[in-house]
Amino acid sequence: KDGSKPAPVVSSKPLPCNKCGETIPAGTPYYEEDNKPKCKTCCINDGTKPEAKPKTPEKCLKCNRPITNRLLRSRGGAWHPSCFKCESCRKPLEGIPFTAVPKDKPYCLPCYQNNFSPRCSACNKPIVPLEGEKEAVRLIDKGKSFHPACYYNKKAPPSKDEGTTTAHEPTPRPDEGTKTARRPSSDKLYFTPLESLIDSFLYK
Repeated sequence: KDGSKPAPVVSSKPLPCNKCGETIPAGTPYYEEDNKPKCKTCCINDGTKPEAKPKTPEKCLKCNRPITNRLLRSRGGAWHPSCFKCESCRKPLEGIPFTAVPKDKPYCLPCYQNNFSPRCSACNKPIVPLEGEKEAVRLIDKGKSFHPACYYNKKAPPSKDEGTTTAHEPTPRPDEGTKTARRPSSDKLYFTPLESLIDSFLYK
């Protein structure tokens, strides 16, 4: 070997050191030996201590400017925390659940549900889950969407803070001009946030 030190590497995910097995935290510079990560302690022991920060700062996916202090990683790119905001209400999204569709743009869950969820044809409100739940039931009749409570002209289901009511089987609506009862089709709308895709760390 020529004795030159390799350039340090920074990962957005924790990695195990190939020598001692200790975890290298996300955002911590390390060296690679035979294409495998080596932690700071092992680097010090063999004289290849990593530098304090990467040589070239990453650029923010939103503003395209270098990130020289705090970095927030999500959706395959790096962001300034101040740039990672809901596309609708502009609320900072660091550390809170969000979704990133359509067009791969981040939205807080309330704004996403209000802007993109199907609306009930009876009350014109979005069909969304109750607080703490990840799915909502939608009834579909003649191409129109309904809350189950609105479709059967019953009182809307209470929020979890207001308690629950006893569920019972609704009565099917009769078709107009006939005595034949009909039931609407139904589906479930799923809302899965992407909160686990955020890593945050400091360049030292």
